[in-house]
Amino acid sequence: MLPPTRHVRGRDEILRAGEVLGYPLALKPIQEDYRVLGKKCIFLDGADAMSDLPVDQIEDLSLVAQPRAAGRRRNVLFAAKGGELSALFECEVLRTDVLDGTGYGVDVVSVDVHPAHRTAVEALVESLSWDGLGCAQFMFDAETRTSQFLEINPRTDANIAICQLSGINLVALAVSDRLGPGGQETARIYSVGRRLHWILGDLDGLREPGVGFLKRFARVRAMVRTFLRANGYVVYRRRDPVPAVYLTYRWAGEAVMGALKGMLFGHRQSH
Repeated sequence: MLPPTRHVRGRDEILRAGEVLGYPLALKPIQEDYRVLGKKCIFLDGADAMSDLPVDQIEDLSLVAQPRAAGRRRNVLFAAKGGELSALFECEVLRTDVLDGTGYGVDVVSVDVHPAHRTAVEALVESLSWDGLGCAQFMFDAETRTSQFLEINPRTDANIAICQLSGINLVALAVSDRLGPGGQETARIYSVGRRLHWILGDLDGLREPGVGFLKRFARVRAMVRTFLRANGYVVYRRRDPVPAVYLTYRWAGEAVMGALKGMLFGHRQSH
């Protein structure tokens, strides 16, 4: 479950990591709030791919190099107290706002907790004396039924709404842990197969650079299918649609302004 890993900096160390770990190679920043070429992770299919990268932009970055894992990302959200798990929830990211799957989840479904993931999270929580909420990430290959550990974060997943949609409130559970026996009892089981759609994130993904018309068209079709099949949506609620309307309006304005700037500056540069 733990992949071979090397810390690398610069072109030569990346190439050496590829020789040792093999290709395709995944490169990601050591710190979560950093990006590599604007992305959470990039992939190298071979040593020749280095020639296509703007190496000067990543030369000084401290990166983690690992073999690229197959499958889909599984997010395991949990609440813990004193190094002991009090609740666990797992979801699978079906699509992200980036076509290669390295972005933020826009189509997410609740699944049963994988036994190997439970064991791994329990061990991590105990060894780190974890107190509070957290999110562990794995890559799960459905064909081989194998997992690769990615990372663990001292926060919930950005799409924590999938928990509430599935019937478990991890935030309330964490608060209940702090209040002790007198706190309100909260459900610790959830329904699987519940699907969440982050519409604005999906729309934003249409602006991913370097994507051709056919792939964008395929993404639009996937967005429509997800919207029709989803059990719930991030932000949007039928009883209170105003926040979703406002955010959609703001997104549309930013998209139009971005397109106009691209046309104007592109026109000037061409002359």
